[in-house]
Amino acid sequence: MSFKRILILLYIIGILFLVGCVKTITIETQIVPENSGQVIGEGEYEVGSTIDLKAIPNKEYEFIGWFDSADQKLSSENELEVNIDSNKKYLAKFELKEYEIKLESTLENAKLYGEGFYTKGDQIFIKADDINGYEFSHWEDENENIFSTKNNLKITVDKNNYLEAVYTKKDKPSFYGISEDEILDIVVPIYESFFHIIDQHYFTSKNTESKIKISE
Repeated sequence: MSFKRILILLYIIGILFLVGCVKTITIETQIVPENSGQVIGEGEYEVGSTIDLKAIPNKEYEFIGWFDSADQKLSSENELEVNIDSNKKYLAKFELKEYEIKLESTLENAKLYGEGFYTKGDQIFIKADDINGYEFSHWEDENENIFSTKNNLKITVDKNNYLEAVYTKKDKPSFYGISEDEILDIVVPIYESFFHIIDQHYFTSKNTESKIKISE
């Protein structure tokens, strides 16, 4: 074997030796809860290097933080810088977003039920109480579109929602086309006149009886 071939062989052996001596570290991640997001950056790396882990929440979730294997919080930021010095496991935690259901009414004294903060997917009931002299018309959204004509309804929370309970004044009952006010305008004077006549008759009778007794 020539000297040149020996040098090439020694060179290849040296490279293989160096490659075999390079220690790699495993960086493992876990998503909590499952299917709530994804993580970029896990894998095997050389000792002494530095990497960034990145957490990306799914649409209905938000990222709450990075935690170590002992469940100690490390950061609230989506990106976490990691020094590669030993095998490590990191937990990327997410939680369902909260949405606000805000309720208002066209009447100040209306009692409304169901307002508050809820997580996506919650099924809740909202209700607008009846009010004397008024009737519930409909729920109206922030764009002034009719959301529902039911005063008591069940909805599934999937976004922030503003709803206004719209009331209308009840029409007073009528009799053959005559309104209640018009009926009262007719009946009350008759009622008052009738009792005025009765009172007058009673007063006159009493006076007559008194005169008769005095004359006796």
